[in-house]
Amino acid sequence: MTDTTVRPDLSSDTPEAPPFAENYHESRDGVLAWFEARYARWLVAHAKGNIAAAARTAGIERTTVYRLLRRSGIERAANSH
Repeated sequence: MTDTTVRPDLSSDTPEAPPFAENYHESRDGVLAWFEARYARWLVAHAKGNIAAAARTAGIERTTVYRLLRRSGIERAANSH
């Protein structure tokens, strides 16, 4: 079984958290989405694109890493299939 490499686009990484909405749930969801996207980019960059290493670092399953990446808009590199 081969491991998959992912190359994040760090250029779209925004350093600021999203603004709060009046509604608690909307604010929470926005902040969580912002955190997940930043964390996913950092995690993949830290693991140099190695998903198995990223999962070990985060203490989660590889499938959870893939789900996090998909929700964050990070796609697999074309040559990683």
